Amino acid sequence: MNQRRRGSTSVRQRNLDLVLSHLPTGLELSQKEIAEATGFSEATVSNLTAVLVEQGRIEVTAGRRNGRRANLLSRAAPSRGVMIGASISRHRIEVLGIMPDGEVVRTPTIERVAPFEYADDLRRIVDAVEELSLEVPVSSIGVGLGLTVDPVSERVGSVVSSGPEVVPGFSSSWQPADLRSDLAERFGVPTTVLNDADAGVLGELRAGAAVGSQDVLYIQLGDGVGGGLVFGGRLYRGGRGGFSGEIGHLSFDSEGPLCICGNRGCLEPLFGEALLAKVEGVHGRMSIREFARLAGAGDPACSKALRELASPLSRSLANPVALLAPERVVVGGDLSIAGEAMLAPVIEASHAFGWAWRGEIVLAELGQDSVCIGAAYAAADAAMRD
Repeated sequence: MNQRRRGSTSVRQRNLDLVLSHLPTGLELSQKEIAEATGFSEATVSNLTAVLVEQGRIEVTAGRRNGRRANLLSRAAPSRGVMIGASISRHRIEVLGIMPDGEVVRTPTIERVAPFEYADDLRRIVDAVEELSLEVPVSSIGVGLGLTVDPVSERVGSVVSSGPEVVPGFSSSWQPADLRSDLAERFGVPTTVLNDADAGVLGELRAGAAVGSQDVLYIQLGDGVGGGLVFGGRLYRGGRGGFSGEIGHLSFDSEGPLCICGNRGCLEPLFGEALLAKVEGVHGRMSIREFARLAGAGDPACSKALRELASPLSRSLANPVALLAPERVVVGGDLSIAGEAMLAPVIEASHAFGWAWRGEIVLAELGQDSVCIGAAYAAADAAMRD
């Protein structure tokens, strides 16, 4: 009898967690929509949501769906504080706060320079969070990191080069670092660290080009290449088997240039510095964002450099698209600033995706904020689970 009771409780808890997983922070859904997403009957959803309301984990407000009155469910805010979202890429640190009223407040962008020490970057993040929390307390902190991040421990992963850097822009001091623990200890709030492309796709899912989508492939193009995956409306980060979404390290040419991962013919070495080198004779040294703005403005050299990426993009993306059949491919990262100039080669690449694919290709809508906003929501979601 006791075993049966424990089993029943366990099943109910899994069902409660499933309902919560389909109710992301910042979105409102009707009971009917949750029933369709979970496969439960509306009566079961009604019972489960009643428990979640009693626990203070969700809220119910009157609203409308399809012209009819409906009770809309949303997650209860973890606290009336500011949700922090940060991005640490190879060349810069960006931090923003989502205030309790939904206003997004940004701190000035911090340019990173060698030797890219962990202690220096941690201090800059702490300073930015303290600035954002002068008037409103912090409720959670999320960081999107331009490194592989173990989806279980949230420790920095390892794509180790033969030199002193883990990857360009990060010194070896990052390898043993535990950013989540350091920030959580400093501020005493739930903290999440995830790969920047994972954060980017979550940002677009919650507030950008992928809102309402169930299955999404996010391509982050800029100083490097990253990928983020959403299945069934939920972020997929991988698990004990390793990291997911490493699109930049899918080999399309066994005789291609050597990549930092040790393989040949990856997409990653064609972006960043290699892309900028193509136009350096015309424009001199510049950042990837400056390159993207010129390409978006119709600059011939930059536009041509992007068009030349169509072939390697098609060979790298054809297999994951054929395997996953996402309803939407979202093109993000710094190069998305170029707009149609960046979208065009990806659309050209889609000709290799196969006749069976019926999805669409769109540009990210949040621009450089995708990673920060996604990281903020990831941390808020984790706080609700805890």
